[in-house]
Amino acid sequence: MVSAVVFDMDGTLINSREKVMKGIDATLRSKGVIRTHDQMTAVMGKPIPVMYELLAPGHDVQELVALNFKNQEALEHTVSRFDHAVELLQALREQGIKIGLFTGFDDGTYATLREYELLDYFDSIFECTRYTKHKPDPEGLLLCMQELGVLPKETVYIGDSITDITAGLAAEVYKTVGISHGFTSRGRLLEVGAEHIVDNLVEFEAYLASLNAAREHA
Repeated sequence: MVSAVVFDMDGTLINSREKVMKGIDATLRSKGVIRTHDQMTAVMGKPIPVMYELLAPGHDVQELVALNFKNQEALEHTVSRFDHAVELLQALREQGIKIGLFTGFDDGTYATLREYELLDYFDSIFECTRYTKHKPDPEGLLLCMQELGVLPKETVYIGDSITDITAGLAAEVYKTVGISHGFTSRGRLLEVGAEHIVDNLVEFEAYLASLNAAREHA
C-alpha cells in the first residue's frame, strides 16, 4: 500500500505558469538576458535567488529577485488552483494516506496554500527555508518523509519539473511521477526518468488507486 504522497506545489497543485514564466522572462530581458523556455524550466524547483544565479550569472541577484517580485505581482491574477486538487487531497485524507509538500518556494508557501484552501490537508510541509540542499538534491524530500513517519518505499512523489523527477529518483521513493500540466512537457519528463506520467490530477488519483490495487493482489 502507498502510505504517503508528497507533492510539489507550483505547476503541480497551483497553476502559476503564466505568472512565473512571464515574470522571469521580463526580469531577464530588463537586463538584456535572453533565455529559452527550456533553459528557464530547467532551473524550476530551486529557490528564486538560485534560479537567477544560474540564469543571469554576473548580475546582481538581489536586484533581479526584487524585479521578479514586481513583475510577478502584476501577474498574480493569472494564478489558480488546478482542477481536482481539493478533491484529490480530501480523498487521500479519507483513505488514511499521509500528505506532504516539498517545494523550492520559500515560507510564502503557507500563505499560498491557505489562499487556495489547501493548507489544512498537509501533514508535513518542507519549503526551502526548512532544508539546505535544494532540488535536485533530495534532502527536503527525505526530511519530509521522515517527518511523516514513512519510508521511501511507501511513498509516491509527484512534480512537474526536471528537478522534481531527479530528486524523487535520488530519494528512491516507490514511484516518481511527472505531471505534464505544469512547466515541463511529457516528453522531457520521460527523458529525465519519470516512472509514470499523468496529464492532470484526476489521472493521478486513478494511478494511485491502480498502485494500491496491484499491491493488494501481489
